[in-house]
Amino acid sequence: MNNKSILILASLFSINASAQTLFTDNFQDGNFDGWTITGAGAPAITNQYGSNYSLRLVKQKQATQTIQTQGYDNLVVSVDMAGYLLEYGERCAAKYSTDNGNSWNLFATLVDGQDDGVTLYSGSATLPTQTAQVMISLATQGNNNADYCYFDNISLTGEPVSVSGGFEPLTGNGNVSRSQLTAAELNNSNTNLVNNNAYALPTNAAHPTNTFSGTLTLSGESTNGTLQEQGTSIASSYNNPEHLPEFEFEFVQTGSHIIPLERGLIATTHPAWHYILEPGRVWNENSDNGFSRVALPFALQEAGANCTHNGVLSFLFKDDGSTSNVAYQITGETCAYFKFNSWGMLGASYTPSSIANSATVKSNYVDEVTRRMPTKDISELASDYPTANINTAQLGSDQATSDQTVFGVVVDGINYVSSCKTRMGDYPFCEVMALPSYSTAKSVVGAVGLMRMEQKYPGTKTQSVNQCYASSWSEVSFENLLDMATGRYNSDGFEVDEGDSTTANNFFLKYTNSEKLNHACTYTKKATAGTKWVYHTSDTYLLGVQLNALESTDLWDMLYADVWKPLGVSPLMSTTSRTTESTSNPWNGQPLSGYGLTYHYDDVVKIAEFLSKDQGVINGIQILEPTMLAQTLQTQAHGLNAGSQYDSYDNGFWIWNAQQAFSCINALSIPYMSGYGGIVVSLLPNDMIYYAFSDSNDYGQVNTALELNKIRSMCN
Repeated sequence: MNNKSILILASLFSINASAQTLFTDNFQDGNFDGWTITGAGAPAITNQYGSNYSLRLVKQKQATQTIQTQGYDNLVVSVDMAGYLLEYGERCAAKYSTDNGNSWNLFATLVDGQDDGVTLYSGSATLPTQTAQVMISLATQGNNNADYCYFDNISLTGEPVSVSGGFEPLTGNGNVSRSQLTAAELNNSNTNLVNNNAYALPTNAAHPTNTFSGTLTLSGESTNGTLQEQGTSIASSYNNPEHLPEFEFEFVQTGSHIIPLERGLIATTHPAWHYILEPGRVWNENSDNGFSRVALPFALQEAGANCTHNGVLSFLFKDDGSTSNVAYQITGETCAYFKFNSWGMLGASYTPSSIANSATVKSNYVDEVTRRMPTKDISELASDYPTANINTAQLGSDQATSDQTVFGVVVDGINYVSSCKTRMGDYPFCEVMALPSYSTAKSVVGAVGLMRMEQKYPGTKTQSVNQCYASSWSEVSFENLLDMATGRYNSDGFEVDEGDSTTANNFFLKYTNSEKLNHACTYTKKATAGTKWVYHTSDTYLLGVQLNALESTDLWDMLYADVWKPLGVSPLMSTTSRTTESTSNPWNGQPLSGYGLTYHYDDVVKIAEFLSKDQGVINGIQILEPTMLAQTLQTQAHGLNAGSQYDSYDNGFWIWNAQQAFSCINALSIPYMSGYGGIVVSLLPNDMIYYAFSDSNDYGQVNTALELNKIRSMCN
């Protein structure tokens, strides 16, 4: 058409080169097939307008078109319109609906004064959220058959989720054979433990036709739920451990991925548990009666401690807010002293709403996934290095299989990882399984914290302790605290002080900063600072308090902003366990420093490579003080004796004297991080990493390291 003028009646838009046309109609075929015509007035016709055809509607006619848009995002609808003989109160209108016509959004209109029957006007809109279906309505609202509206060049474009959301659409046809967690069962009040594959995305899943955006609220948390201990006998010492904390959280969806708005450790009012919520999946199954199915990974972490119990929940929903009950189960943990299965069925409500920052949440999640280290199954290490003759059965064998959560090795930038194990089959969301740090935090917070502060403020490591009331503590430096070499202890026997009931009752089971400091400062001088190692988590806690007092914001917030976020760790690490100082703002006090972090396995390997391979450098910038880090990573024997001829301790890391294990001619010291129950993260000298999370109470790494030695020698 020869447009005399163009008026943009909706938001200006530009179509990305990746956009695809999902629907278009310029009526040049002389018909309006596919449009549903309703309303009073003369019949709709494809009328000659200028040199082209267009759809002409008169009086109160409406034409409606429905377009399937699942698998696409960033949807843009547009139209050209002209009007004739419109009077006051009459108009031509173009609208769209994303909820099956229950509500409509106007994106273009013509009124009196814009009705010369010649001038063409254009209107467009970008739809606010991804949706599975769009309805377009073209209508005239006139009083008689002389009131005309012309519509032309109708278009709906969108970007495939693989472009706009970073993920390919699901391609299954939805014909899924399901015998557990069926639609009928999710609408009942009871559930039982099932294999975790019932919560997993099935092979033939279809792309979801519903889009979750809003709030999921559970009901019955305080009354429903079953817990059965598995080899421990401690549940009676907890308050309501069988019941979930109250659950009311917002989620958004991109493609077949559903993302909680709140990530990291979420403090609750439950006496035993805090929440961790992670992204899950959404899909369609033909037997779900038009509902879409959600599976979400979550974890319970012990309040004020680090025991972490991993679970998954599932439910059905529709765009209109309809939802089934929610089934959940918890069948695995990294917690040596409290093991249990827990499950239940809870009522649920879904309140659809537009999430203000949903685009940012989706974009951040895509970036999070994109920045993960490439992974392969642990078994593929043997085929990738065929001449090494690796026995993959030896990998991870230092920890008993029945007590393992996950283990892996990093070789040449590939994370070879095992499955994530539970008592009811493999965990279906292994890549976001919550893994507690326990004492690996002494390295990740204590050591990295002091190395970062020393780089920012030279001389920090030699500053004296001033948070303890006894003046003799002024002889102790921050680096002495990091080395657990304060010279202040009750017993120098291996972990005697740490395992004493006084430490349990007066430090680990106290939850305020003042109470923890009171215990940390109680130890009296027995040796010169810097000369003797005695294991005290309270020393690392005291170091965290000292560093926190120097930092203008907060020690952990500084570390996340300066180190971990630029490194590309997950949002799970944006938080850490803290003391609780008030009922109005609980669990928001001092970072615990010596324990309390939670990782994904991708976080673990990124941190390990940052320390060992990248030597504290991110994007060409030295983040950690290089002398301290180099001292820690050196292969010569170093540090204070830590309980055996093979172990020493230096700058917050355990040091393994591995010369004999590998029959090396020269000295070989390997730094590693260690966490309660059987957690090890080893910075191997041939640019490899070994990590294992377990409850085996075994911190060994020899079996795995000897196999990796076949790829490249550990010896200098």
